[in-house]
Amino acid sequence: MAKVHHSVASRKRRKRSLKQAKGYWAGRSNLYTTARETVKRALAFGTRDRKVRKREFRRLWTVRINAACRAQGARVLLLRADIADPDEIEEMFDRIDTGFSQLDALVNNAGVVDVASTVTGMDHARLRRMFDINVIGAMLVAKEAVLRMQAQGGGSIVNISSAAARLGSANQYVDYAASKAAIDIFTKGLSDEVAAQNIRVNAIRPGLIETEIHAK
Repeated sequence: MAKVHHSVASRKRRKRSLKQAKGYWAGRSNLYTTARETVKRALAFGTRDRKVRKREFRRLWTVRINAACRAQGARVLLLRADIADPDEIEEMFDRIDTGFSQLDALVNNAGVVDVASTVTGMDHARLRRMFDINVIGAMLVAKEAVLRMQAQGGGSIVNISSAAARLGSANQYVDYAASKAAIDIFTKGLSDEVAAQNIRVNAIRPGLIETEIHAK
């Protein structure tokens, strides 16, 4: 009986938390950067039993994202950008400025990994791609967000790191682990820089999550 009571109480607390969260984020503008594979996996339930061409699949997940967010009362702007390209990052933020009056939060999540390999099997092209996207791109996205948050008086940034930054991923993804370790120290440094300007910068380190990024 006690367990049932605890379960009901837990559900009520979760509902209260969700309600409070919805109230907190009402009227706020948030940017989430992510890999296409992450979005496709999240929405794959809609096409699981059908054969869908790649172009049609992309159209479907775009429509579903819009529908799911707008059902919650949100206004959605879906943008496609190469995070390794500084010009595309600037263009993405220009379009955000056009569509929204401010930027309250950034979830800095876009990133890549590569096939499992030892360090001796990695070439310059692989390392260049890894760090252009996972580190330099993430830093440039954060930079653009900070510029806007400074102008409006505050905001929040969450950088997505990885448990690999602590574990090292030997014989698999040492380059990926190193890129996420860079994100950890970047988070620390940026947080110290902008804390006095009412901008919070944090990072989270998820463990292994089953997505297509690892299936590659």
